[in-house]
Amino acid sequence: VGAILYPLSSDRRCYWRDGGVMLLSALILTALCLWGLIERWHGRGRQLYAITPRFVVTSTPEQMEAAGRLAAEHPDCHVQTHINENRAEIALANELYPAPGDYAGIYQHYGLLGPRSLLGHCIHMTDREWRRFAETGSVAVFRPTSNLFLGSGLFDWARARAEGVPV
Repeated sequence: VGAILYPLSSDRRCYWRDGGVMLLSALILTALCLWGLIERWHGRGRQLYAITPRFVVTSTPEQMEAAGRLAAEHPDCHVQTHINENRAEIALANELYPAPGDYAGIYQHYGLLGPRSLLGHCIHMTDREWRRFAETGSVAVFRPTSNLFLGSGLFDWARARAEGVPV
């Protein structure tokens, strides 16, 4: 069970970076809905909930903060998202969120790295990002067929293992 942390009124393509009050109102409603879903479904039988900020370029700082709060308040939930799939995405992520210094740093800044964090792709990782993953126990997730189909590149399994990053 999981839900993407986007305003309810969107059609799952949330690119509102300057939505003002409309965005804030929708975000509050979405967060309340997600808290309710976690309370209702997480840990029922074999069901586990995954907090899912799709990836930073489609998420506002407020959405990232809300995802981080959800993760902090529900540490037994997974966090799933994307990271370092292609160089254009990485450049845009770092332009939108320059302070943390790299893509993994953005997730770490919002409290979204940890042993229950599953980050997809991990194709173009920096040395510092490998260290962030290893230090936090964040899990690198990859699908070779998807990455090859998209032309993203290949995941460096040997490097992940050498750095002590769970895969």
